[in-house]
Amino acid sequence: MSDNGRYIADITIPDDVQIEPGKSFVKTWRVQNNGSTNWGPGYELVFVNGNAMGSPTAVSLPAAAPGQQVDVSINQIAPATAGKHFGDWRLRNAQGQSFGELIYLRILVPYNAPIEEKPVKVEEKPAESEKKPAPLPVAFEGEFEPAKWRQTIWAITSIFESGSPEGNPAAYQTYDAGVISFGKHQATLASGTLNRVLQAYLARSSSATAQALKNEYAARVAQMDGNLRHDGRIKQLLLEAAQEQAMAEAQDTVFEESFYKPAVSAAREYNVRSPLGLAALYDTNIQGGLHIVLPRVTERLGGKIGEKGITEAQWIAAFLDLREERLNRLADQYIAKGDKGTGNALRTSTFRVQEYRKLLQAGNLKLEGTLNVRGQQVIGIS
Repeated sequence: MSDNGRYIADITIPDDVQIEPGKSFVKTWRVQNNGSTNWGPGYELVFVNGNAMGSPTAVSLPAAAPGQQVDVSINQIAPATAGKHFGDWRLRNAQGQSFGELIYLRILVPYNAPIEEKPVKVEEKPAESEKKPAPLPVAFEGEFEPAKWRQTIWAITSIFESGSPEGNPAAYQTYDAGVISFGKHQATLASGTLNRVLQAYLARSSSATAQALKNEYAARVAQMDGNLRHDGRIKQLLLEAAQEQAMAEAQDTVFEESFYKPAVSAAREYNVRSPLGLAALYDTNIQGGLHIVLPRVTERLGGKIGEKGITEAQWIAAFLDLREERLNRLADQYIAKGDKGTGNALRTSTFRVQEYRKLLQAGNLKLEGTLNVRGQQVIGIS
């Protein structure tokens, strides 16, 4: 006997529907009990990631026998902040164990949308959801100084990639489509970046670890051998190499040449002048898809920054929206092919977009002051 469940359909609020900030709505999913146990008392749908949008973090599931489909609804409130918002939910049994597919919703709060006014008692403060989103900053004024900005920009992406602003040269994981992701910038085997990092390290080190990597694994890494995902020996050697300064230098050098400098070139081409804009471009280049998203921004806005009255803030907002749309579209494609692990990882990774969107809504195009990124502090640009 085992619990299981799967998403069937959105009964209300399809993906990417526009909802005005502060507006109440009811999200209803149709789900199926495709396990071998009955759903009954104590079975719930629980919030696990993203934005709960004013809802309770758990709601009871309707009773359902194996094979039966039921509808489950949640009362929610659209966030006050403009942009894309998502919430991830899981089914949970009476013993507190999660099961079944990830169930999610995705809405779009339009920019500069009016907020419906609601009566507020004199003794009460207006609810957060009733506040109008702050207008976007108009323009960035200052010199384009990517070398000066690099430390702060890299610190933000390092939090996303390896969990800390300074980056972890020994960060190692094998759970997604990169096969092996290694280092402070998460160089992947599947992209060929791990091979470039390894070659840069071998050119700098003559240690016993370097010799072992060269003799045993250099050829297989160059061939992007997918069987290395489950190879404990290469993991051991890479983690040993990460203790050497040569490996940290190799990682930084490869990512400077392969990702930061191309992002700087793209910024110049599209008239991006601000630290925040360059940071968004660099982070997208690290994750993938920069040169897919860039022309779509021009298509959506009808030009580049400075053309047709397009401000830098408007351009960044459109860029972030299109980046998020691409990640969610890829997630849908992987899930449709049966690769739920990669699909869910892609959908969860949209938190990166949300972090940049927070900085944009705060008007911090200059990335000044102490930045709070996913609960960690980053020293801003002085």
